[in-house]
Amino acid sequence: MKKLLCALLALCMVFAVIGCSKMTTAERFDAKLYEFRRLDLGANTRLLPLGEGKLLAAEPGESNIKLYIIDISAERVIKKLTFKPEKGYRYELLPQSFAEGRFVLEAFETGDYDDALKHSSFFMLGSIDSKQLTKLSTPSDGGIFNYDCTKYYFPVDNEIQCLDIASNESKLAASFNAGSVLNFEGRLNDTGSIHALRVNPDGGDSYLCRFELESGTVSNPIYQSALSLFVGGTGDYTALLMLPDDQDILSLQLYLVNSEGHAGSDTIAADLGSAFSTKSHTVDTGYAQLWGSTDKMQYLAFLANSSMSSTDKPYTFRLGKLGSEFAEFADLTDLGEMDSIYSSCYFTLSENDNNPDMALIAAVIDGRLCIINPEKLDYTTKILLNKVPYADLIANQ
Repeated sequence: MKKLLCALLALCMVFAVIGCSKMTTAERFDAKLYEFRRLDLGANTRLLPLGEGKLLAAEPGESNIKLYIIDISAERVIKKLTFKPEKGYRYELLPQSFAEGRFVLEAFETGDYDDALKHSSFFMLGSIDSKQLTKLSTPSDGGIFNYDCTKYYFPVDNEIQCLDIASNESKLAASFNAGSVLNFEGRLNDTGSIHALRVNPDGGDSYLCRFELESGTVSNPIYQSALSLFVGGTGDYTALLMLPDDQDILSLQLYLVNSEGHAGSDTIAADLGSAFSTKSHTVDTGYAQLWGSTDKMQYLAFLANSSMSSTDKPYTFRLGKLGSEFAEFADLTDLGEMDSIYSSCYFTLSENDNNPDMALIAAVIDGRLCIINPEKLDYTTKILLNKVPYADLIANQ
């Protein structure tokens, strides 16, 4: 009897250990969707990858700014930062990752915040390892920071100036034809050492070019319509979302324009509008972000919501993967609503050195932090990738 009781006790201990064992990282995210249920996030929360399986989530605010550092593998918030900044402004996270956990907040006057053409009044520089923010007033709000936030590049008339933040001194980085209008569009690589710069010379057609921050070199100009939106770069390609106008026979298009060689000579196009539209609803505008790399997999997140226009159009959220011949999209609309395309980000996660990285998408949907595994989605929409000529405008430097 004693032996039987000992055997039963040992068996119970085995089942207890098995029952209490935690899921591995690979097991936890081996599904279409995984929700973090112990964290509620506000509207328009922005997400950024910090590396090593960690994310930065920042809720926009006025009297209080809340930032969360989230360890995805451990499934918990490992640090919460709260700042009480200068009153009269609304602060939101700049949607770009910087070196060593640095981040930048933009400050907007409260009365101008809802204006589509709002301009930031100043910046607040911070780090996830510090409880202090540093205020930075700049000559222009249309600029960009380098990767370690030591320099700020900004347009002034037909020039790009570089502000050294430590010394507060500016110097010329590049100059263009008199009368040119200059706008930074976004990064063309992970560190932002190369940016996409829109140049409109003398009020004529615009072109988009590669601008190298350190050298000031400008290269590979391509024609850019006023109706095209820069949505990312992967090194090999620059991605543009082309919106149709009232007279356009084409629907919403995605163009991937080659960054190397003769710009526009190797261009890929996908007809998103025709593929996403239905008999009752035409998808003719939206926000998008291109993630990943051409040597692994490229993903495109596409969002269309009520912020795009005054009309009451249905909400749409899709995630696509771009192959060599086709783009395949999964419809994630039924998961709930995402307020902004910047409420999502791409990151990689590895449980240990012996396992390959998992490519994952984080998104704040209906206030929930959701981790989406692209490999587990149902890709029901297939779009042919066509190689098409792309009109390019050679810059007159």
